[in-house]
Amino acid sequence: LLSELSKLAERHECVGDVRGAGLFIGFELVSDRQQQTPDKALALDVTEKLRQQRVLTSVAGPFGNVLKLRPPLAFQTQDIDWLVGALDQALSDCSKP
Repeated sequence: LLSELSKLAERHECVGDVRGAGLFIGFELVSDRQQQTPDKALALDVTEKLRQQRVLTSVAGPFGNVLKLRPPLAFQTQDIDWLVGALDQALSDCSKP
């Protein structure tokens, strides 16, 4: 999962960092990758788009710009494509001008 999310981060300039251990992953959203400027509004928008796709997540971190991804224990390898696809779509939708 972490590997696939890292690949997704390469495609979206708004992703500042992907980090985690096991099934507890932080997905940091920024308005400027070079400066690592936190983007709380984007994080909230992406969270809402994911909710509409039946993916529940929340924001965390001191600036409220890190998506907390905590899949259920029943999460399986085949679910990775679904989750990454939903996140990819949400990031694309929220990044449009």
